[in-house]
Amino acid sequence: MVKLDKDNFYNKKRILVLTPCPSILGGSERAAVSYVKHFKDLGAEVFFCFEKKDNKCPVDDYCQQKGIPYLNIPIAHRTCCKIKRLFLIITQSLLTVFFLIRQKPDAIQIVLPWLSSGPHLLIAARILNIPTNLRFSLVCSENKSNTPGWHVRLFRWAFKGRQIWNTLSFDNRCLIAEILKLDKDKIKVISNAYNPKLKELSQKPHGDLARSLGIGDNVKLLLTVARFTYQKGYKHIIYCLPALLREFEDICFVWAGCGELYDEYKACIKALGLDSKVFFLGYRSDIMYCLKQADLFIYPTESDGSPNILFEAVEAR
Repeated sequence: MVKLDKDNFYNKKRILVLTPCPSILGGSERAAVSYVKHFKDLGAEVFFCFEKKDNKCPVDDYCQQKGIPYLNIPIAHRTCCKIKRLFLIITQSLLTVFFLIRQKPDAIQIVLPWLSSGPHLLIAARILNIPTNLRFSLVCSENKSNTPGWHVRLFRWAFKGRQIWNTLSFDNRCLIAEILKLDKDKIKVISNAYNPKLKELSQKPHGDLARSLGIGDNVKLLLTVARFTYQKGYKHIIYCLPALLREFEDICFVWAGCGELYDEYKACIKALGLDSKVFFLGYRSDIMYCLKQADLFIYPTESDGSPNILFEAVEAR
């Protein structure tokens, strides 16, 4: 958990945890939820705030199920594709400013899944000069070439306000400093943490998951847990599947997660005639159980920061 100066952050009475419009319940969103729980334990009045662009928001449903207090940030719908991104950010920044004025937070925690996501949250916090802690979840090397100059200037301007920035790895810190032209020593590194209590939640015997999927006890389960996005590299496994299954007949692949490419990859597996060898679990809340049931964990991501799933996989062995 992020450690900040208690006089400037933790002792505030009303804290908002903000994240941009979530399409899935991923690592960044879970991190935001952990902040909400932590601040609540410290006695703060805290709300998880996110943008909801439609009625199908997994984070919205998750908060309702878990009883997590949340608020929806007004969003500028992208109905006109001719509006340039800069003007869209300005509009969204103004909506966020009005939202924060109504909510009157003493401090803000912002969680950004990507460098390109949510600059309007920083801008609004900077305009109102609200004490802010910013958490960068993931920064890719590709951001060095695809981050526009005006985007860099907005971040640098926001950084001059009452903001503390941190990220989850030293590599991320170097990339952020290089892209935004900042002193890297001004960006803190706070690695992700693992909750050892998760291991206690899974005590079922090995082979239980295989039997529930209708797989024989002698089959080896190769598990992947990740969002279904290009970044997570599922396509590399798909490319290798035919050759692997020809050579190793006693293996099956089990994929847990959700995302925008879920249906596409599922249709691809079916078209290859491999749906009896590749099983899609969808979203699972019992990841430690899945890890303990697997014989091999595969994580083919093309870029990542400090993913919790790797700590959990090591702990589950």
